[in-house]
Amino acid sequence: MIWEKTKERLAAGEPVVGRFGPLGDEEGAAGFLRWRLDGGAVIELLEEIEWPGELGGPSFFVHCILEGGDEITIPDAWIKTVSIPRRVTRIVGSTLLLGALVDDTARWPRAVYRTANLGAWRKTSGLRGSYPNRRKRPHHFRIDWQPPAVDEVDVRGGQLRFVTESKYWPGGGPMRRSRSSSGSL
Repeated sequence: MIWEKTKERLAAGEPVVGRFGPLGDEEGAAGFLRWRLDGGAVIELLEEIEWPGELGGPSFFVHCILEGGDEITIPDAWIKTVSIPRRVTRIVGSTLLLGALVDDTARWPRAVYRTANLGAWRKTSGLRGSYPNRRKRPHHFRIDWQPPAVDEVDVRGGQLRFVTESKYWPGGGPMRRSRSSSGSL
């Protein structure tokens, strides 16, 4: 089980200190992990160890043991940045598996995934912009959100449900920030 404090720090995009290594590496390398809904997981490595992939190469599993003992797995991670001479400094991935160190043989009766950018694969985000009163308030722009219908896909031994969430932060000035994410239950 993962601590609520760790979940809160990850959700806020704060760095979380830990040791990170490829599947089968017991010790790992010191570094820190950041998570963003619109960008996924980013691991900044502070020590050098051997990684199974290469820059632009195939993906692999990363096991993370965070400060305090929380365990996280990043499946389908890949090397993002390499310094010279071939020292891996940044690894990225789009999915975090919270609370366990697993490999591709792990199976669960129920799993909830939240993955970066999955909302972009769907036909609709549920966000709709409008100018409700162009004559009286020509610069007034309104954003409404209606959750899109849940997409359900039957797969052997279960069902995938794709649900879209949206977070919107109103801000000052003409630029506003919006992002959405999807996950399966």
